[in-house]
Amino acid sequence: MKLKYHIPLLFLIFGIVFFFIVLLYIELDVRDSITSDLSTNNERFIEKHEDIAEEVGKLYPDQQKMTTYLKNLGEREQLTIKLTNPAFEQIFFEYDAIEKEISTGDRWLPVKTPDTNEVVLFLSLERKLDEINEAIFQVAIDIFIFVVLTHLTLFILLTLYFHETITNPITNLINRFKMVSLHKQLPAVQPTRKDEIGELYHRFYELEARLHRAYREQIDMVSSIAHDLKTPLTSINGFLQLAVSPLHQTASQKEEYIKLAQKKALYMTELVQEFSIFSTNEIALQEMDRFDVLIGQFFESIGEEYEAELAGLDYSFHWDHDFHTDTYFLGNEKFLRRLFANIISNSIKHAYNNDLKITMKGTIEESLIVINIEDNGVGVAEGDIPYLFQKFYTVEKSRQREKGGTGLGLAIAKSIVENHDGFISAYRSKGLGGLGIKIQLPISRFQQ
Repeated sequence: MKLKYHIPLLFLIFGIVFFFIVLLYIELDVRDSITSDLSTNNERFIEKHEDIAEEVGKLYPDQQKMTTYLKNLGEREQLTIKLTNPAFEQIFFEYDAIEKEISTGDRWLPVKTPDTNEVVLFLSLERKLDEINEAIFQVAIDIFIFVVLTHLTLFILLTLYFHETITNPITNLINRFKMVSLHKQLPAVQPTRKDEIGELYHRFYELEARLHRAYREQIDMVSSIAHDLKTPLTSINGFLQLAVSPLHQTASQKEEYIKLAQKKALYMTELVQEFSIFSTNEIALQEMDRFDVLIGQFFESIGEEYEAELAGLDYSFHWDHDFHTDTYFLGNEKFLRRLFANIISNSIKHAYNNDLKITMKGTIEESLIVINIEDNGVGVAEGDIPYLFQKFYTVEKSRQREKGGTGLGLAIAKSIVENHDGFISAYRSKGLGGLGIKIQLPISRFQQ
């Protein structure tokens, strides 16, 4: 699951679990505690009030003593007191010490004489629930402490979870990044996670592989340039040594040696120019402008151009497509024409078939423009196919020297396609038996 969904869901679960834990605590512990405190205090108050009623009965009928006793009691214990006759018709004493406070409520107690046990008065005592308020306050503190501890525990668990699932993987990735070296490739690790962290790992490993591949290509490039320049340079030195040799040589022989040296020097110049063109091309690709291009119209112009060109070489070129007339893609026609020129010229140079046939087929697959170019040449071994688009890669050096070129044609083609947000690949043609090149370009829009 993606982290953008996983993290909110985790916090939602955290909130629900936290809520139910607190609710369960209140249900099992708090309610019982409050009920118990109320019951205990209520029993204690009943006993105490009965003692007060008994004391008033002892003071009866001395109203002055009863009044003084009840007044002092009301002030001392903050009570609301009423004393009436048995018929509740006459109030003998009244004292109010409670102002809109939570109280025990009024309860009338009979006042009896100690001698005859006769009910002579009724006494109402109402007191503040200060002790119960204190009990409730204590319960509130307990709930607060429990909530804080529960929240802290869940927070620690959540922190450990995020540390294990996010912080550690990123730290490991940073440590691996520090160990990346061009000269030593680290063991490959296949990410198993399907979220953004897994995607980050995948992209990092992909970038690491590209870095090493670029480094190898750089080494191969230097090696190829050195090789391609060393061979003609050796020939030039040899021919010049022969030309200036004191051995008996005719003037025509010396002239022939000089011409051969000039030919090799010209070849070296062409190589350097091709290297320069490749570099210039890479820079230009980064700055190229792209416009809406009708694929059907563009494809037909390419097909007609090479059908006529290859007919002049006594080669066969067939093309067809099923593109809609209103299908566009974003592209730069100048570079795309160079793309097809490199692929088709590569087929002509390396097909090694006097009865050369090249086909070009265009189709639409989902949201992609797909173009397949195949020939009936000698093809390429399966082991060489993955490396065909590498810079300066050549299948056979001897044949390469015969036909010319530096192994940059398909590398340039790959660069052009990728700068058009597309893909290019090679395969063994099943129909013609030679090499096949597959180009995929994204459709930009359909005309409405």
